[in-house]
Amino acid sequence: MGRLDNALKLIGRLIPMVYVAFNLGNPLALTASIILLILDFVTWNRDLDLELTILSLAVAGLMPPLLGLAFSIPLTLILDSNLRLSNDEPWWVYALALLASMILSMILINPSQALAYAVPLAYIVLTPFATWIRLKATRIILRPSRRRLETTAGVPLSYSLSIVTKPKINAVAEVVSDGELSLEPKVLLMKGETKVKARVLYQISGVKEPRLRVRFRDLRGLVTVERVVKHPPITVISRTRAAAGYAEAMVKRLSVWGVEEVEEVKEYAPGDPTRRIHWKKVPKLNKLVVKMLKQTAEDLNIILVPYASNEVTLDKVGETLILTIATALVNSQRVMVHVADEWGEPIVVNLSNFSEVMVKLTARLRSINVKLVGGLDAWGLMNRIKESRALMMSRINGPLIIIGERTWVTGLCRSDAACLMVK
Repeated sequence: MGRLDNALKLIGRLIPMVYVAFNLGNPLALTASIILLILDFVTWNRDLDLELTILSLAVAGLMPPLLGLAFSIPLTLILDSNLRLSNDEPWWVYALALLASMILSMILINPSQALAYAVPLAYIVLTPFATWIRLKATRIILRPSRRRLETTAGVPLSYSLSIVTKPKINAVAEVVSDGELSLEPKVLLMKGETKVKARVLYQISGVKEPRLRVRFRDLRGLVTVERVVKHPPITVISRTRAAAGYAEAMVKRLSVWGVEEVEEVKEYAPGDPTRRIHWKKVPKLNKLVVKMLKQTAEDLNIILVPYASNEVTLDKVGETLILTIATALVNSQRVMVHVADEWGEPIVVNLSNFSEVMVKLTARLRSINVKLVGGLDAWGLMNRIKESRALMMSRINGPLIIIGERTWVTGLCRSDAACLMVK
């Protein structure tokens, strides 16, 4: 509370005493003034300044026209101060009260005495109207602290968000966002520009443009205006795509055959990777030679169950598949991927065709967009998957991993295989 507000509050408390002095010859106004003075003393330490100001305006309507009008002007200033400090009611509540007082004064006392209500009534109607126009016309700009908002599905992104209004407005703002975007604090004081902490967490990839509902309330509490503003785009990368980028970078750092041991050397030929040149033997042999390597691990077999009950789970299956294959290629020359429910030959993945095959494998993933109830398999997928697994198992030798959504993989897991079940 500023000095001016304190001064106006004190004046508002002293006005009932002045009323008594000015209304000694007016029994009706004097009685009302004495009652107001008693209420003033009884509620001196209570936060009822706004209510007493309204009663003071009502008493002013009982006084002679010019005297009542003279008192209504400073009372309107006091009313403005009290509204900014403690009002919870919309403008029309006060407008109806003043209009009713004006009508009763015109009918029961004297039409000219109703002039005392003209100034506060004009204030309580025109001020909110002008404020409403300004709040509706102001431009709202959202400025994130990051130039580019980008994250991966399932990974939260935190940043600072500036809310700017042009032209500058002073108001209380309540910001409401959707479930994926959270803001703190939700209620804030606008003074042209303010900052909030933002956090987003999306489970599905895409370019997101969430909408925020900004509910402005003027400092007097008389007007509420709701605005909808579009958030700057947020790029959400799928888990599968993020995993592919990481895996490709990892694969590029490996040698052509993965993690291997040197068996012998041969003379360098065009097309041989330069990183396989055996630099220690070059001076001895006086020519470029490259390492001949041997594999240290068996081929890994993967059975992929390509179905998922929704897009989020499908994305997780793709992520698990790619990272598993990339990790396996560190120690294996190749990975054999058998796609369940397909009867063809397995897909061979090695370091040279990794990127190409990953595109083909992820393209085979399917979201059936259903909610599974009680294990019901109305499509017969489970039986077909089990049949294809039995056929695959008869042809598979060596380590085996089964990858897929838990719903489909649980019935396929056996002691002869490792199962990566995605929830």
